[in-house]
Amino acid sequence: MACLPIIARADGFHHAGGDFFYKVLVLVDTRTGLYQLRRFESTDLLAHDRDHLLTYRVQSAQHGWHQNSAGLPQCAVETPLLTFLQDALLNALEVGHPVPTSIVLWTKGHEMLTRFSTLSLALAPLPVPLLVKNLEDLDCPPARSLTELNPDETPTTVSKALAFARWMEDQHLA
Repeated sequence: MACLPIIARADGFHHAGGDFFYKVLVLVDTRTGLYQLRRFESTDLLAHDRDHLLTYRVQSAQHGWHQNSAGLPQCAVETPLLTFLQDALLNALEVGHPVPTSIVLWTKGHEMLTRFSTLSLALAPLPVPLLVKNLEDLDCPPARSLTELNPDETPTTVSKALAFARWMEDQHLA
């Protein structure tokens, strides 16, 4: 196995130049199709001004994740990422795959690339290099065209991540 490909998606809230608040993180092991979804607590958003709250309301309607008090704290975003990567490595080794030469986090879009590149820098060292790459560099189509939804439905974070994983498999990239 040359590399261990993982699809990485996140949705959250962002207003102007302010901080990004993670609402959900989805990771998919493209070899097995196993995925993990982790939600993050976002009630701190309620302390922001009216303009921020309006932005968050619009963004909630777009990706379907609303503010709530359930979930991991914002400071713990790296934890489920590190755990998933470690589990994916162990799963590969347990079924007899050789140690991969790298782990590649595949994201979609420049914003996600930047976000996951920053997260990867905060991780404890892994036994193999961790790379973050953009599916757009492979001419991956938008998630909406890869999902089988009605025209008025919006793909969820999970359906987007799984659609990207299926696309990679169909292209023989996973």
